[in-house]
Amino acid sequence: MKDVHLTPELLDAVVRLELPGEILARLMWDHLPEVCPECGEAMAEWRNRTRVRIRDYDDAFEKVIARAEDDAIKADPRLRRAKRELAELLRTEPDERLGKIERATKRFSSPLLAHLLIEGAYALRHDEPSETLALAQAAHAVAMRSDVGGVVVRATAHLGNALRINALLRDAHQAFGDARRCLARYNIVDPLLFAEVDSLEGSLRKDRGELGEGHKLLSRACLVYRMKGEGYKAALVFHQLGTLYHRQGLMEKALEAFFSELDLLDPADEVSIAAVYQALVTVYVDAGQPRDAARLLSKVEDKLKVLPGKTSSLRVTWVTARIARGLEKFPEAESGFMEAINGFVKLGVGYDAALVALDLAEAYLAQAKREKLAKLSSQIVPVLLTNDLKQEAVAALGLFQNAVEQGLLTSFLLEQIQKRLEEAR
Repeated sequence: MKDVHLTPELLDAVVRLELPGEILARLMWDHLPEVCPECGEAMAEWRNRTRVRIRDYDDAFEKVIARAEDDAIKADPRLRRAKRELAELLRTEPDERLGKIERATKRFSSPLLAHLLIEGAYALRHDEPSETLALAQAAHAVAMRSDVGGVVVRATAHLGNALRINALLRDAHQAFGDARRCLARYNIVDPLLFAEVDSLEGSLRKDRGELGEGHKLLSRACLVYRMKGEGYKAALVFHQLGTLYHRQGLMEKALEAFFSELDLLDPADEVSIAAVYQALVTVYVDAGQPRDAARLLSKVEDKLKVLPGKTSSLRVTWVTARIARGLEKFPEAESGFMEAINGFVKLGVGYDAALVALDLAEAYLAQAKREKLAKLSSQIVPVLLTNDLKQEAVAALGLFQNAVEQGLLTSFLLEQIQKRLEEAR
């Protein structure tokens, strides 16, 4: 996974204009000397004669430009204006922001304002889905008024991501189609912008169950970020790849992706590192390695306390209970599962509460505790059904109830019900 190679998929992407030709040229430049000594000697001779090192020159030039742009932006009075307009929009109720933007004549059309709104939306993606969507919609409205190609593409892609986070997958798919058309319309060739769109759309494809397409887009984004020295962004994509492999049941690849992410993260980024450790513990559990999961959890349990959001501690409780179940420590597992269920129900997180309930059912089934299964089905499932669950999730829980009532619940059937519920989520 750490090696970067030319692939047929990459060539297809360049031909379809889904990726700039610069990426292909860079790969060929890097690999040709390795396979052809004559080409390698010619390149070395040319470099020595011209005293130019292509990659170093390119990277240094890009960094100089970036620093200059950063300094210019910091000193630019337009940034102060953008921040004032941002503050005004944040004071406005979310359902009134778009109207305020649309009614303005000259205001709320700055590319800088659009970027600020995009970053704000992305920062809230884990904890405030509805506000993420509201900010992304505002960013898109501002970007369209600016008519700056790169800003329009970014805002459209992040709108798609916000729609994804809010489970509006069809609308998200349409937004990413718009972003792709904008890339062509504005004749954009920036590899990092292509990578950003790929990484966000890859997450959507993963959530839609289009795992092959998701893998293609995420792998492509990761390649570009690594080539451009964007370690943190590559790390985020590795996390998505790890999640995708996990869903495919490719546990070794999932572990490899998450460990690759750890290698790229800044040691000071405690929250991101904690998220990776939590993912690794979960993969070990799902891979049937509860002892490895327990060993890792004992080492990193304190680190997981920095995870943001009200649900984070409940997820740790949940995976700890799953480890206990795998080690056949059933009383400990039951206590943890019940704590997680009650916590998720109180927060209104119906899908996670339902999945934990099925994990608890699995523990009861392993012990042949039919009475407790019946109690779980009759008392807890009705509470879960009061949450805003999709029809598929309701049907899955109904199937679970019927199987328990008729004494027909088996490990295989329970696994199928869990899969249906996971897909509904």
